[in-house]
Order: sequence, then structure tokens, then C-alpha cells
Amino acid sequence: VETDAALPETAARALVVTRDGGCREAVHDLDAPMALADRSAKLAAKAASLLGEDAARGLGAATLGETPDLAALTARLSAP
Repeated sequence: VETDAALPETAARALVVTRDGGCREAVHDLDAPMALADRSAKLAAKAASLLGEDAARGLGAATLGETPDLAALTARLSAP
């Protein structure tokens, strides 16, 4: 692992050298623009992995103003 002062704090570069001498490189910047649909899909997947599919869907609906009963959603999220 090496630091690279040329990269912003939100970016990372990975360089992997394979056994046969080939190289693979990937660069990602957390601050890079992302399409809203991609960001929504990423957030939905993360929420589902943390909360479960049903709770994540309910939370997503609540944030979009599609849930008429926020008390029921809150109770579901608070349940053990």
C-alpha cells in the first residue's frame, strides 16, 4: 500500500500484478458524479443488506413520501 498525493482523499487506485506478469488497474473516486438511478439502486441494495428487504422497501417508500402510515414503518424498524 502506497499513498499518492496526486489522488484526492476520496479516490483510490488499485494495481494488481498477476502471476503471468499482467497488470490490472482500477480507479474509483467516491466524489465522482453518479446517475440518480445508479445511486438509488446502490442505496436500496445497502439498505436491504442491513435492514432486510421488507424494511428497506418501507424505508424507501417513506423517504419518497409514499407511505401513509409512518408510525407502522417506525414500529417495524424498531422491532428486534
